[in-house]
Amino acid sequence: TFNNESASNANNGSQEGTWRFSGWDDGTLNGTTITFTGSWTFVPKQQPETEYEIKLPISKELRLRSGSHPGEQMFLFDVSYYADDDVFRPAGEFSITLGDGETDKKKTVTVPVNEDAYYAILGGASVRVVEQDLGENGFEYDTTPRFGEVEIYYIITDATGGGYIGFNPNVPGGNAPLTIKPIERSDFDFVNYYGKSGKVEKPVKVGPQLNRDDHVAYIMGYPDGTVQPEGEITRAEACTIFFRLLTDSSRDYYFSKTNDYTDVNAGDWFNNAISTLSNAGIVTGYNDGTFRPNQPITRGEMAKIIANFANLNKGTKSFTDLSGHWSKSYVELAAGNGWIAGYPDGSFRPDQKITRAETVTMINRVLDRVPAKESRLLSRSIMLTFPDNKPGDWYYIAIQEASNSHEYRRSVYETTGDEMWTKLIDNVDWTKLEK
Repeated sequence: TFNNESASNANNGSQEGTWRFSGWDDGTLNGTTITFTGSWTFVPKQQPETEYEIKLPISKELRLRSGSHPGEQMFLFDVSYYADDDVFRPAGEFSITLGDGETDKKKTVTVPVNEDAYYAILGGASVRVVEQDLGENGFEYDTTPRFGEVEIYYIITDATGGGYIGFNPNVPGGNAPLTIKPIERSDFDFVNYYGKSGKVEKPVKVGPQLNRDDHVAYIMGYPDGTVQPEGEITRAEACTIFFRLLTDSSRDYYFSKTNDYTDVNAGDWFNNAISTLSNAGIVTGYNDGTFRPNQPITRGEMAKIIANFANLNKGTKSFTDLSGHWSKSYVELAAGNGWIAGYPDGSFRPDQKITRAETVTMINRVLDRVPAKESRLLSRSIMLTFPDNKPGDWYYIAIQEASNSHEYRRSVYETTGDEMWTKLIDNVDWTKLEK
């Protein structure tokens, strides 16, 4: 007899657990003696249940107008999270209270994570924080959902069926004591405006604006199925792109079908785009009265277009070959906004014809449409793809971003840039704008 539940753990160090009898073999005959060998399996003691949680800071700023005094106000937040199944799970309602005269405060909230969802997280969870509109008189609420990636380690089950083993990808060999440790990230920031009149005026940007919210496809391929990233782009094609990318309100406000150019006529496929952008002051023609719509656009001319959408009023960066060039101030302004870059030798080459790949790369920067990795996109079996735009090409992500209409989510820690595609959506019928 053998008490298999109380055997010592001689070969497993100080790890707690039990040896469980697995069975006897068929025996071995040696002369008149039969020897049977028994087997035991060590089963680690199951660890106590671990609390899964994500801690994140939320900050509130209250901007006063006209010397107003807010008194004490409470701001509520709904917090939820999801794993890989795209189902948001409510984590709770939290609040921040600003006292009389306070303008900002930070609060760290603990988000409990459902155990089933925790197994699906596999190293990271996306957290969503949405401020509730309390309808307070005089407040303009920012209810835009904020997303943030919070990395937490996950657990795997021991193959023997006993207990849990902590898995830490940062430890050689992979096995380590279970650690639930969120990585420190930036705040979830909200800003509200308060005015004593009870009516808050929203800041209004002057001039034509681009649609930076909807990630619609703004370039199409050619009839042969290619997109020709290294090909040139004409002035008319460039205008058509920016015409499509205007906000609906800007396009309606500046819309025009007439212009003063001698070579842009009613009925031309590019007439509405060139006429509208000219009316908005985004593009101009040449001294001889022409626009030259079919002429390839240069890097300097493209810089001028995007500089006219800049929020800054001056540039902070220059290049070695811009001295005395007509585009110098435009290039520097666009570069100061982080929208364009030069070459490794410090030049910009303003008179060089720009390629389609360079064009969409610039435009995507202007629109904050810049996924950091190919994995941020969707499967190639789902997306519109082109034989001359292959994974690994320097322009691959930029072309895909510009040619596929999609929904996306952006980490709260990214005020610009890196996005994760969530699904494709129908393309806009741009032909309606050309009528």
